[in-house]
Parts: sequence; structure tokens; C-alpha cells
Amino acid sequence: MSSEPPARAEAGWVPVAFGTPFLARSGPYFVPADPAARGLAMRVRAEHVNYVSMAHGGVLSTFADVALSYQLFLLEEGGLPITTVSMAVNYLVPARLDDWLEADVTIERVGGKLAHTSGRILCSGTTLLTMTGVYNILRRAR
Repeated sequence: MSSEPPARAEAGWVPVAFGTPFLARSGPYFVPADPAARGLAMRVRAEHVNYVSMAHGGVLSTFADVALSYQLFLLEEGGLPITTVSMAVNYLVPARLDDWLEADVTIERVGGKLAHTSGRILCSGTTLLTMTGVYNILRRAR
């Protein structure tokens, strides 16, 4: 575990716990304080940067996957059960220590077995990366 103080949120955001050890270690993550709003954010911490002091690509791709899948999860009360089938990430601009990152996600299509999503990760209005994801819907057919 990190000896750093807890990551601070930007105004209007609150911490969220997803309940798995991996997500606890890869975050912390934040959601809008307004329950009607959608989104996911994180602050780049010392444990997220690589040897050139930029956020590691694996950290950013994990955040992208969490952001895309979280918006799908929210589609159903109790959570839509999904797993990642495929994801593509295009790195455009590096993120640096202490940057506040916000995900902008679009759900393109939700079918009976698959869901398609796209989005981008932003820092201060600048797009750092774009992403697309396909997710397997695990619920039983009705």
C-alpha cells in the first residue's frame, strides 16, 4: 500500500469503492457528487507513473476499461454483469503526476449478448486518449 495521503478529489467529485482488491489498488476512483450525473475520474499518483514521470500506459488503459465498463454496469439496478471482450486505446498526450483525469463515455449499443462503448480520457479539457470497448453481457437471456 502507498504511504501517500489519500488522493484529493476535484470539487463536485466523491470517492467510490468498487469492492475488488485490483480496483482498490489501481485507483482511487471518483464519481460525481450529484447522483444523477454520470462519470468517472482519478488523480495520477506517484504509484501510477513510470520511469519518465508520466502515467504508465497500463494505468491509463485500466482507467479506460473501468470507465467504459462502469457506465454499462450502471444501466441496470444492482449492476449489469459484464466482462471485457476487447478494448482499444489510442494514447495521444501523456498524463503527469497529480493530473486530474476524467472519462467521457458513450454507450454505442447494448444487445442481448454484447455491448459496444467508446470514449476519451481528458485532463483540463485536453483529450489524452481515446478508447473503444466491447463487453460480454453475462445475464441470462429473458
